[in-house]
Amino acid sequence: MLRHQDKKAVQFFLLTNFIGFLVGLYTLWHHVSINTNALERASFCNVSSYINCDAVALSPYSAVFGYPVAGLLVIFYGVLMMLGLALYFAEFGASKPAKDENELHKLRSSIFVLSSFALVPTAALGLISVFVLKLLCLLCLTSYLINVVIWFFALRFYRRNPKTESIHALPPKTSRISAGIVAAVLALSPFMIKGIVGGGDIDDNVLNSALYSHFSQAPMTISTEGSPSFGPADAKVTVVEYSDFQCPHCARASTVVPQVVRAFSQARFVFKNFPLDPNCNPTMQGRGHPLACLAAKTGHCVFTSKGSDAFFDYEKSVFAKQAELSAPLIEEIALIGGLSKEALKTCVESPEVHAVMVAQSQEGKAIGVTGTPAIYVNGRKLDYGSVAKVLKTVIERYSENTSNAGK
Repeated sequence: MLRHQDKKAVQFFLLTNFIGFLVGLYTLWHHVSINTNALERASFCNVSSYINCDAVALSPYSAVFGYPVAGLLVIFYGVLMMLGLALYFAEFGASKPAKDENELHKLRSSIFVLSSFALVPTAALGLISVFVLKLLCLLCLTSYLINVVIWFFALRFYRRNPKTESIHALPPKTSRISAGIVAAVLALSPFMIKGIVGGGDIDDNVLNSALYSHFSQAPMTISTEGSPSFGPADAKVTVVEYSDFQCPHCARASTVVPQVVRAFSQARFVFKNFPLDPNCNPTMQGRGHPLACLAAKTGHCVFTSKGSDAFFDYEKSVFAKQAELSAPLIEEIALIGGLSKEALKTCVESPEVHAVMVAQSQEGKAIGVTGTPAIYVNGRKLDYGSVAKVLKTVIERYSENTSNAGK
């Protein structure tokens, strides 16, 4: 009976590791996709401003020396699965047991040591997420729970060793070689996934050119009052985005730019309208985007009535449904926030709201906005600002150099 329970424990250990491996692979795919601008819309786990795995994946803590933490997670689960299989076949695989007890002791001990070691970064990343980033990542939380479950199984295995047996950090030689091969192969997974997803990542030459152009400019004054925003009012870094609700590039930028800003506690994001629609942008020639003005006015009414959080919910929904956008759909999305139909209609049609749209468009034109999305950081235009790698680098530079902060 006890042997049957022990066998089941190893099987559940392997199953838990396999689930963790799948979670790790998806988390790695998500990390690579969003950091290379290959993610076309917000992830399912981008639930709110707090429960937001997109922002966590774009944070500086999502990689160690440029290597994704999710990639380390994949290696960890892969190696543990290999050691778990070695333990299973060494103890339960033979019909007539001819066990090497010393081999079993080493396998149990190495599994326990490895799973115990993993609790250290698990706890550290959890604390960083809650207290530094002030964000919750559902994918990360799942892996944290899996790591704890794995550790309890490993502790059970280790307790089966004789008390006189010391902890062996290394498994038997054959398993050690196999673990090394598994780790080496899985270490390539971030590069293989990057090759598959593609995306709009840029090389270092383009990055350096964008940085030189940005920091060579004199900062301009951009009004941030009366616009949707998040982040501290006295932030060291203020990112302003001029956007158009019918612009496909803006829809993609919305999955990156705000989430990068959320990943930095001393950064602020401000959304400004620059509809490519002559109905409220006098700088436009031709028809442009026929629903952009209506969407911008509606969003402004949501913001003035319900605040920034409601606006960003509206923005997320409009961009997610951009391909099927229509006047009734824009109204429907806005009404979800709790506005009455009559109040929304009155607001959208008011001359005051029209004047705000015209003023924002003229302001954008005056500081050099020629298309959308246009990203400005501390009053300086940032080329390729919707590319995660560029925006993160610039924010980090401002954070490190306080003399440039707020300019």
